[in-house]
Amino acid sequence: NGLNYKIHLGGSGVKKIILICSTLILNKQDILILDEPEQSLHPKMLKNLSKVLSEETKNRQIIVITHSPYLVNWQDLLNGASFARTNISKKCCTINNLILTKKFQKLICNNIYGVKGYLFFSLKASELFFYDNVLLVEGQEDFSLLQNWLNAVYNDQPFEIFGYGVGGVDNIPTFLEITRNLGFGRVAVLTDNIED
Repeated sequence: NGLNYKIHLGGSGVKKIILICSTLILNKQDILILDEPEQSLHPKMLKNLSKVLSEETKNRQIIVITHSPYLVNWQDLLNGASFARTNISKKCCTINNLILTKKFQKLICNNIYGVKGYLFFSLKASELFFYDNVLLVEGQEDFSLLQNWLNAVYNDQPFEIFGYGVGGVDNIPTFLEITRNLGFGRVAVLTDNIED
């Protein structure tokens, strides 16, 4: 519209996205590493960046080090991406890769393209990478009820835990395998099915 924009007057998020886009356009190397590109970016911009990075990976390898679930795209995993999680203990640091087994691939395909996929492999599922204590339950509403009960009994939860509804008791073994692959040390399962 004929207006000039002085980049030095822009916010840090605007500067960051211009830097990332410039790098993607001008740097034609086969491998590109982006370290925490989410810093200073609005969640909506992160979603757009995730789409751009997914498209760019068709032409080259992009390694993203992130603390943002917005940059974990399950479709990328189906397209050949590798997801890894760094685990730090008192003794050492390990990097664990998520292994795309046939069972997990089928679970993603059946849900990412289906009606349940919007919730099942949403931002909530991507948060799994960023917690140490995980509780797997049959449905997400199960964890919400448990969380409400814990808050009522303890006023404040005495511990931090990530609860995730796996979409039914039949999916629990697959998610246990996923958490094992990613190197989780503490994973619990809560189900109302006594036989399991």
